[in-house]
Amino acid sequence: MTKYYRSREVVVTAVNTKTQAVTLGSQSATLADIQVPAGKTLIKHILGVASSSAAATGVGAAIIRVEGDGMKTGPEAYNVGGSGGNSATAIPVNNGVFTLLNVNIPVIPTNRIQIFGEMTPTDVGQLTIGVSLVFE
Repeated sequence: MTKYYRSREVVVTAVNTKTQAVTLGSQSATLADIQVPAGKTLIKHILGVASSSAAATGVGAAIIRVEGDGMKTGPEAYNVGGSGGNSATAIPVNNGVFTLLNVNIPVIPTNRIQIFGEMTPTDVGQLTIGVSLVFE
């Protein structure tokens, strides 16, 4: 079965604030919502990475939210990382990739999906999250 990958990235700069992922690397124009590919009925896997700048003291978690009218059973939220420490300088932040395999989220073909990033419960500076949805 052919897989389709759709990716976005987001920089989150405020704690407990949903920020939509609407960019992707070097592309200068803001991207629209992700359209579920025709004939695809599942988000099979979610792949990505989350890492913070550690520009502020504290410990934070990274969350992604997958929402939109393309989500057959409603929004989903996943914890995808965490970082922090007791110093705002020289903290090594090296978060590995996350792989959410076999999430099997039912989707509606050709409808729209949005990805959001959040950091919580503490502002750790800047949090960058890259996410790829794998449709089957």
